Formats: sequence, structure tokens, C-alpha cells
Amino acid sequence: MDKLSQKAQSLWAKKAKNNGLAWLPLVIHMRDSAEIAKKLWNHWLSEGAKTVVSTGIEDKESAERLFVFLAAVHDLGKATPVFQSKKSMHSELDERIETRIQKAGLPINPVSFFSRASKTPHALATQILLENADCDKNISAIAGAHHGKPPGFTDLINSGMNTFPENFHLGKEGKDAWAGVQRELIEYALELAGFSSLSELPKPNMAAQVLLSGLVIMADWIVSREEDFDYIDHENIGLTNTNKRVDKAWALLELPYLWKARDFWMSSDLYLENFGFTANQMQDIAVKTAKDIKIPGIFILEAPMGIGKTEAALVIAEIFADKAKCKGVFFALPTQATSDAIFPRILNWVDNLDKTELRSIRLMHGKAQFNEAYQNLIDGINIDDEDGSVIVHEWFNGVMSHSI
Repeated sequence: MDKLSQKAQSLWAKKAKNNGLAWLPLVIHMRDSAEIAKKLWNHWLSEGAKTVVSTGIEDKESAERLFVFLAAVHDLGKATPVFQSKKSMHSELDERIETRIQKAGLPINPVSFFSRASKTPHALATQILLENADCDKNISAIAGAHHGKPPGFTDLINSGMNTFPENFHLGKEGKDAWAGVQRELIEYALELAGFSSLSELPKPNMAAQVLLSGLVIMADWIVSREEDFDYIDHENIGLTNTNKRVDKAWALLELPYLWKARDFWMSSDLYLENFGFTANQMQDIAVKTAKDIKIPGIFILEAPMGIGKTEAALVIAEIFADKAKCKGVFFALPTQATSDAIFPRILNWVDNLDKTELRSIRLMHGKAQFNEAYQNLIDGINIDDEDGSVIVHEWFNGVMSHSI
């Protein structure tokens, strides 16, 4: 970070809401995000997901590094005068940061100058800046989607640099200075990921784009967790040890280890192991069919009500997860009522999988807080016994804070 110009180090990613003169410099947020991406890839993501990403890009060996680059560069759109002019609740901090930016050589105008600021939100600006730097659109689109919604074609056409030059670089007045710092930050993201230029980035296909988009969103939410990633005193940017910040935050986050499907299906009766009963004819045929499938895909099972399709589906899911090296199950049902009815059975299945590790579960309909079994998990009460292995992790429950 010592090699970065004063221009790059003067920019902010976040400002403290209630903690006085504290901020998060953009360059530190970039490095935090890059390091968290490495943690997610190497210590959390399933081998199956890695395989999908790796096989979906031109250079399989660069899959992790592409993710790191995307995580690092996702907030590039904040390196614009329209974003840097935003105000916080602390006028003194705002004044200090504005002075810092001006002294570094970047022209900046007051927020009132940008009458069309809403036309270039920073996620959209990130994608436009990357594409203007000749980044492949398959890559820039992932960064542009880091708030959950990819910018539309119309947004990209109607909100570009030629349409709103004041938002991106204050027009002719600040074009050279702002374009220069934007290039520098792209180069910094490339350096963090181990690339020399944008042309080295491997091009992802659609499947890889979807997974990488989700991973970048996850990395961004994690590094935006204010209680783990402390804001920094305005004068102490040079004293920040990013590696220690990330190691501490990763330990505090305590993401549960993803479920690793067992290979018991090769030699054991999974119905007996997981549910305590011997399979009926339908269930036996279903599991034998699943065992013979070499490459898992969509398995359609039709049978009368009450014959045990739910248990059969879970056993098949475990077999397929082991074969594909995947580490999770999404059990979809059409209504809240059916979801609530099935939830205790899913919970019991998860609890029986492996009591040596905690497993995170989430009931995802809009009134999940009224489901007693689910609420007990949130409150730390296992409905079966004190040694239960199922939890609701706060990150997956959607209660973690995130700000711009």
C-alpha cells in the first residue's frame, strides 16, 4: 500500500456513523475484500462450486485469482467525484476527507453540484469504469452486480461517461486526475490478485459468472460488517495491518463448516442411518437408481402421497452431493404451510448427519420468525436435545449489517 499515490489513499469507502472521526479508506476496503475472497475460496467454498467456476473460465488455474480481483475491484465506482462528495453525519470528518482529497491533487465539488448523482450509483459506475478500461464485459458485469442486481443494457448505455462526465471525473476539469487514480486502483486490484493487466484475466462463462457474482456479494457483505472490520482513525491509515484485520474478522465471523456429504451410501443403508427405518420398495429403487448415475443432474421422483418421497429425496441429495462434491441442500416447497410442515423433518435429518460439526440451516419464507422450531434455533435452543448440531448462523439469517 506504500506504493499507492496520495490520490488513491485519500479516497474513502465508508465513513463512521456514530464513532466520530473514523473512516474506512477505499484502498483498505479493497485489500480487506481481496483477503476475504482468499479465505472464502480456500477455507469455505465447496470443491463442487470451485469446479463449476474453474471449468467455466478459459484458464482454470486462474479461477481463485479472478475471484480475488473481482472482490478487490468491486467498489471502484466509489473512486469518482460524485461518490466522494457524499456527506456523513460528521461535518468535521467530511471536511477533513475533502481537504485530504484536494491536497492529493483530485478536484472535487460539493454534493449540491451533482444534480444527477442518482444516475450513476457506484456499482453501475464500477462496471462502466472497467469496461472503459477494456475489461471484458463478462468480468465487469460481475462487479457491476455486487449489490444483487446486474445493471441493465439501458443503464449502461444511458449512464455512461459521455452522458454524465461530471459524475465520473468532473468533465474536462478533472478528467486526467480522476482517470489516473481510477487506473491506479484497477492496477492495485490486479496486483492483489496476481495479474499484470486486464488482458490476462480469464473470461468466465455464464455459470461461472453467476457463482462469482454470489461470491463477490458475500465477500462484500462480510467486509462491510462494522463490528469485525473496524473503522480507522482519520490520521492513522499508514498504521493499519490488513492481514491482522482479516484474520481477526474471519475468526469472529465463525462461518460454519459446510456439510461434507458422506460416502456411506456405498456400503450403508442411509435410510436406516438418517431416519431409523428400512427403505420401502419405492425408496430402495430410488436410491439404487441414484447410485448408478455417474454425473448428477435433475432426478424426478413421482409417487403417491405418504410413501416417503421426502426421505428418498434427502438420501438422493446426499448421494449426489458426495458425487459432485457439493456441500449444501436447498429444499424448495410451494407454500409457507408446506415449508413449516416439512421443516422439523429436515431439521431432524440435518441433526442426524454428523454431530461432530455445527450445521447452519435457514427457513426462508417471510414469516419464519413465527415458526417455533426455527425460532428456538435462533435463540440457541435445540428442540431435540442439548447436544444438537444445528444452528442458525447470523450471516445466513440476514441480520448482519451492511452499509455503502
